[in-house]
Amino acid sequence: MLDVCAPGYTVKRGQHNWIVTYDASSAFLPSGQHSRQRSGRGEVQRRFVKALIRRFQIEACAEGSLPQLRQ
Repeated sequence: MLDVCAPGYTVKRGQHNWIVTYDASSAFLPSGQHSRQRSGRGEVQRRFVKALIRRFQIEACAEGSLPQLRQ
């Protein structure tokens, strides 16, 4: 989704999260075992993805790429 909706984004691995930067704005996504549910599967909860989309202002494009966000 980010390849299409936010070209030029960068991702860095922090100690407990992923740091995604696009257009001079950053968003933090918790990583696997340090996420709230401590799933250890490396999955990111939908609420964090939605926050990233709002921060980067790519709502229209993201809904087309990820239809499960409409729920």
